[in-house]
Amino acid sequence: KLTSFWSGDNCNTGACTGTGLCEKDFQVNSKGWYTYQGRIVLAGATYACLNSRSGGCAKYNTKYDYIKYYNYYDKVNIKIDGVVYPGIILDSCGACMTNRIIDLFVSNGKYEMYRTKVYLEP
Repeated sequence: KLTSFWSGDNCNTGACTGTGLCEKDFQVNSKGWYTYQGRIVLAGATYACLNSRSGGCAKYNTKYDYIKYYNYYDKVNIKIDGVVYPGIILDSCGACMTNRIIDLFVSNGKYEMYRTKVYLEP
């Protein structure tokens, strides 16, 4: 599944990602999605979150076989509505740690995305 997040959403998302890169470091494409070096900004299940013992990730220390884990800066291709976009993992997503979800960083709530099927290619 594809979900989205933005600064000030109901998950208390801030302007910065787990990498330390922030909204000011990104561009916004014509769809209202943040991009970094030509790739859409994504959050996913990350090893950083899996290994964290504090903050929002502290409760996600169990590794599941059905979850794909990423390192920050991993590059992926993601097919959304039949179009393949180059993406980059720059943040951790709590829901992604226990569910097969990838999260798209959008510039505000009016660009919120939810798709039941997307395809990731490493």
